[in-house]
Amino acid sequence: MAKATDSIAFSTEGPRKEATKSVSPERGSRENAVGTRFSNDLAATPADASLTKREERWTIPTLRLRVSGMVREGIVLRRRVVSPVRLSGRTLDSLLTKREMGELLALDHALVSLRDPVEFPGLLARVAKIVPAASILAFASQFDVRSQEARLATSAVPDYPEEWLRRYFCQGYSRIDPVLQSYAASFQIVSWSPLLQKVQSKRSRAFVREATDFGMEYGLTCGLYEAGTSQATLFSFSGKELEQEIRHQTVLHHLVPHLSGAIIRASGIPANPARVDGLSLRELEVLRWMKEGKSNWEVSRILRVSEATVKFHVKNILGKLHASNRSHAVALAMEHRAL
Repeated sequence: MAKATDSIAFSTEGPRKEATKSVSPERGSRENAVGTRFSNDLAATPADASLTKREERWTIPTLRLRVSGMVREGIVLRRRVVSPVRLSGRTLDSLLTKREMGELLALDHALVSLRDPVEFPGLLARVAKIVPAASILAFASQFDVRSQEARLATSAVPDYPEEWLRRYFCQGYSRIDPVLQSYAASFQIVSWSPLLQKVQSKRSRAFVREATDFGMEYGLTCGLYEAGTSQATLFSFSGKELEQEIRHQTVLHHLVPHLSGAIIRASGIPANPARVDGLSLRELEVLRWMKEGKSNWEVSRILRVSEATVKFHVKNILGKLHASNRSHAVALAMEHRAL
């Protein structure tokens, strides 16, 4: 059998039915403002899911994680740290107005300060105002090494088509979704429409037609997954304008680490430790300018040091915080009140 350090495969169980009775309080369920339930076992069920004539509720199936070699189908996630990506040659503060930058930083602070899961949907709604997203779907999961499986916590705003989400899992579309396949291969922001337009198989074309019927043909998918951790997040933002302007993708790239930390805390998943106390004064100074969206070159000019020196500090910061990129490092530092 493959070792835990090998590739991991996502696969889904078949759909389950359960009675409409709510999860019992002893299981520690917590329901948020839009009806998404976060439970202690990380299984999340839309509280207002559509009921069949027999008054039964379809639930989102458990997402199983098994070491590759044990499962032949599914989406393969390789254990590696996501490298920083430059979506454009411009920094955030050059793409946004001062007012927009202020709103973004305020949202950053709200996300890293989140402790009450009821507030998470409201923060997603604020994201939808900063970037033109018609709807947002958020996932968080934690991998159990002993059982080799994980369950999902979910949240969606403002009008994510619940019927589409139900059909997506019940029909096993995760196995043929080109967007999910592409994201799992790169762990970078993925635009939907270019991939959906290239599908060839009969079943894939049927999947695209159905997604289009639900208005899910344009959008972006992104998330966070790191080597050596048991946590993963994924966010789907629908909207045609999102694909057309690089500024929106740059903003989302910045927000993903903050969103990831927020949904992990909201769902009750234990956070991975970050060595904030190991940062030097100079590294904290570099971090403060990273928070402002400054590039290595800009930080070097501000601090009057070489760009190579700044790169050295950034590398150390990422390593000490176990961060996958600059935005993730800033999010972790803010979460632990180092900034």
